[in-house]
Amino acid sequence: RKMYDTIEDVDAIKQRLIVAGKQVYDDGKSIYYVDYSGRPVRMKRERY
Repeated sequence: RKMYDTIEDVDAIKQRLIVAGKQVYDDGKSIYYVDYSGRPVRMKRERY
């Protein structure tokens, strides 16, 4: 199941995470955010 398909979706997800107070990193292949326990969580980005 895809998490998102477009760059806009990626930006929206990043913005939601940032608004929720999470640190977000995007290395171009995956999005990482730090969860409440301080562990980095990786969300894979779809290939374009």
